[in-house]
Amino acid sequence: MTTILAILIMPMIFAVVISYSQLSILIKYNLKTSLFFFSGFVAYFLIHFNKSTSRFINYIYVFSHEITHTIFAIFSGNRVKKIKISSRNGYVSFEGKTNIVTAISPYIFPFYNIITAIIYLIARKYYSGDISNIFILAQGFFLSFHIINTIDAISLNQKDFKEGGGRFLSTVIIILFNLIFTAIIINMIVSKNNEMIYSFIKSCLNYYVMIIKNIFYRIAILFAKIKNIML
Repeated sequence: MTTILAILIMPMIFAVVISYSQLSILIKYNLKTSLFFFSGFVAYFLIHFNKSTSRFINYIYVFSHEITHTIFAIFSGNRVKKIKISSRNGYVSFEGKTNIVTAISPYIFPFYNIITAIIYLIARKYYSGDISNIFILAQGFFLSFHIINTIDAISLNQKDFKEGGGRFLSTVIIILFNLIFTAIIINMIVSKNNEMIYSFIKSCLNYYVMIIKNIFYRIAILFAKIKNIML
């Protein structure tokens, strides 16, 4: 069942990737904002592979990973028994059974991007200066942090994937939602127009329907050819 669900989700990944063409137009017409955002993105990419910072980076990733598990478990009605966080690894134990949302939430939820956004909104009320460029730089930095560390985590045999419906289904869902959330963050930062987000989502759904129709059309042709050969 989980394999069938993963196969049904996969065309949506292609639909989202195709819809990314909208983002290139936004980036082109908002080059200054885009420059700050992607400068932050590249900055973390360079830091990630620096051995002198790897221990600290791993600690702050493990912290966000386990805290995200905890947040989604609480929202799911589960109770946390114990949390352990170190520079190497961590874990959260719960009283109840872990559901798929709690299990794979750290691989989807960009924890530090949300924290940065909250800090920015609070700071904007009490500070009169323009800190928007710093915020945009930080968003690019922490999005890069989230994506790169998620890729590293997926490459490992995580227990979370077993609790999330299996490695195949978990990986497909993680890729899909990371692509969607990345597009939404870029839309919000670069365009500052909610209508563009709705347009992007609508485009994804339209492409998904088109891909599914095309797949069924080709399957129908294939079966017709097989039937003609057998006759």
